[in-house]
Amino acid sequence: MFVIDTMSHTLMLVMTAIFLKVYKKRIRVSLAGIARGWNTD
Repeated sequence: MFVIDTMSHTLMLVMTAIFLKVYKKRIRVSLAGIARGWNTD
């Protein structure tokens, strides 16, 4: 039970790291768009 819990926790951390990496890039693109006067979500 403990091994499964550790695996799922590690998977969650990895997914969060990937999500943050992608999200950071998207935020940069969105800020660039807003700077040009585009209203991007």
